[in-house]
Amino acid sequence: MVKYYISFAILSLFIGSSTFAADASVFQNYVPAGWQLLSSTVGDLNADSKDDAVIVIEKDDPANRKQNSSLGANELNLNPRRLLVLFQKEDGYYPVLSTDKFLPTENDEESPCLADPLGENGIKISKGLLKITLGYWMSCGGWGTSSEEYIFRYEGTRFLLIGHNHSDFMRNSGEGTESSTNYLTGKIKITEGLNEFDEKESEPKTVWKKVKNNTPKYLDEVTSSSLPND
Repeated sequence: MVKYYISFAILSLFIGSSTFAADASVFQNYVPAGWQLLSSTVGDLNADSKDDAVIVIEKDDPANRKQNSSLGANELNLNPRRLLVLFQKEDGYYPVLSTDKFLPTENDEESPCLADPLGENGIKISKGLLKITLGYWMSCGGWGTSSEEYIFRYEGTRFLLIGHNHSDFMRNSGEGTESSTNYLTGKIKITEGLNEFDEKESEPKTVWKKVKNNTPKYLDEVTSSSLPND
């Protein structure tokens, strides 16, 4: 896990969050004026053996870039981001989801030391599931770091949240916890007492809990900040 967070931080600070599929130019048709394409990933989301696409676009408004006089980045990019899901059919792609709610901005005015939560390769399609990972790593102001993976499955006409994986650890002590939530079964597996720096100091203890208020949650109506960290 330590390697993941170090890589996440380096990529966020020095490479940025833009990754492009080989044919990303085809997605420019879904980028409105005043916006830019940040990333794209392809894979089958509706079990029809065709590669669908998930793209992230960001508004390009200079008014949403603010100078920062405190610690952290010199300039804070507060431009909103939009997540779009495109299904492929015989004559091309067509949109099935567009949400401005879920993805956080690159920077945070209240936490200027926070690296881009989306980071590199934050969105994946695997085995028919849409997985969105948001990492929280601060270059100053705190030792804690965490990763939140949200797993969505296409159900009918919407994307249902079926799973959530959380991990965190302290960069000064190495102490960490992990949890894995299955919303279909309503169960949470929580592991505490981990130590990322020294396996001898790890005393992992695993407990199981039930999900509270396990009502269905859909990608088109939730924000990442509104979802529980379980």
